[in-house]
Amino acid sequence: MLRRLVLLSFALLLAACSSNNVQQDFDASRDFAAYRSWAWQEPGLQYRPDDPRIKSDLTEQ
Repeated sequence: MLRRLVLLSFALLLAACSSNNVQQDFDASRDFAAYRSWAWQEPGLQYRPDDPRIKSDLTEQ
């Protein structure tokens, strides 16, 4: 019984060391040095709560 527990623990330890496949999605030919400014994208949905209990300066911006 103890041997099975040790083998199971060892198998779980080895399974935890498996590598993850990472997929990168970018254009390597893009020259980022040409960019001189940036801006945030406007949100598609405006959050305007009408409940006075949750109104704050953050939601009114």
